[in-house]
Amino acid sequence: MKYRMLMALLMTLLLSAATLVAQDDEVNPAQKLSELLQSKEYDKATTLIDDLIKSDASNPRFLSMRQQLAMALVQAGQNDAAAEQARKMIDESMAQMGDERNVGRGIAAVNMMSMIYRRTGKTDKILPTIDEVLAKVSTDADLKTFNPKSQTITQLNLLKAQNLVSDRNAKEGLAIMQAELSKANDWLEADDSEGPAQLKASILMSLMRNAENSTDNANYFADLDSFVKKQMDSHPEQFGLMNVWISAIGMSAQQTMDSDPDAAEKMLDGAREYVDSLVENNENAKKALERPLASLGQLKGRIAAARKMMEMIGQPAPAMDAESWVNATGFKPEDLKGKVVLLDFWAVWCGPCIATFPHLKHLQEAYGPEGLQIVGVTRQYNYVWDEAADQAKRLGEGEEATMEQETQMLEKFIAKHELKHPSMVTPKTSEMQKNFGVTGIPHAVVIDRQGRVRLVKVGSGDANAQAIEAMIKECLAEKQ
Repeated sequence: MKYRMLMALLMTLLLSAATLVAQDDEVNPAQKLSELLQSKEYDKATTLIDDLIKSDASNPRFLSMRQQLAMALVQAGQNDAAAEQARKMIDESMAQMGDERNVGRGIAAVNMMSMIYRRTGKTDKILPTIDEVLAKVSTDADLKTFNPKSQTITQLNLLKAQNLVSDRNAKEGLAIMQAELSKANDWLEADDSEGPAQLKASILMSLMRNAENSTDNANYFADLDSFVKKQMDSHPEQFGLMNVWISAIGMSAQQTMDSDPDAAEKMLDGAREYVDSLVENNENAKKALERPLASLGQLKGRIAAARKMMEMIGQPAPAMDAESWVNATGFKPEDLKGKVVLLDFWAVWCGPCIATFPHLKHLQEAYGPEGLQIVGVTRQYNYVWDEAADQAKRLGEGEEATMEQETQMLEKFIAKHELKHPSMVTPKTSEMQKNFGVTGIPHAVVIDRQGRVRLVKVGSGDANAQAIEAMIKECLAEKQ
């Protein structure tokens, strides 16, 4: 959910940038850039923007064009090239910090770099950049009051904290979040307007998302729930707060649905009743909260799937169904008997799947000698390998990749990401995904030595990673 929200934010910024550029009547580079991106001539697009910024480094429309190119590269799967453009955006924006809009563009670029590196499991690469930007933005900052600069610094610190947690430095990351929460509380004592209130709610949600255990998670959620409802009682006009609260409800429901789908559904129904009571006579608020509430409605279907997954626990695992194997030299399916198996349902186009690769490598290396075997499970998605771009590419409408082409693509994709475990490609008519309750990926299933399903987790993130590793250790410790 977080990744989709960030992508939506970046797309909104992208559309705003395109509108600004199109307003230039004398020289309208927007059309040229659009043509180059349409034809995927990214090198020429880079040269166009570089030349424009050299001619007028302070032109906000030219700086925004860099963002448009970076976003196009992200969508094309060229993450390294997109990160390079984001780095240029940061440098160019920070050089023009006198304009508050450029500071905003710089922060958007830092967020983009963070998204790219976290998708590719390289969170350590973004941390020095965040520190660098923090040092520049913090110059002459007044941190005792809530203002645009202090708010920006808090946002950067939260981004740094999130990346530290992702880079397995949870203690340091959570300490930064707690420090920012303390600042937000101080600001609220002097100014309980919607700005600092939303910031406090967002920090509590970050703490909730990255809590080290379920008790801390529940406590942060309780604090957030209590704070928002109290704030709404005294400031009923602050409906922006409800967006954060609804997101927190959705997150809590997702974290709960695997173990207690009935409780998750009750939580969603209660949230809907509360919001309906607030917006009953406020049409503007109804419209503003329509989309966030729709996202809660979509979780109902996932709760139904979670019930099915719960029914699998303790039961014999459904049969595997492979049409072909990749990265499987020296591996035979019959070798899985008596081993602890982690099935990883994934796809080459799935950013969250790729984000789990470092942890999968860690698991196989750490526990493989003790009897763990990870098996990837994917299907045909009509992708081939683009040698020039050194990445997977989806074929266009009317084109169809052969199984041989798709298998060759997977071999190169897996080699590029240095995965050591085998992956299977299921037949197009396979029921395997359905039988394992797959409704979203990554979808992980831990199977014990007796062939029974012991754990099912959907999605990436540290909480899932920790739960999967704990169950693997528990199953390995059990006698055959």
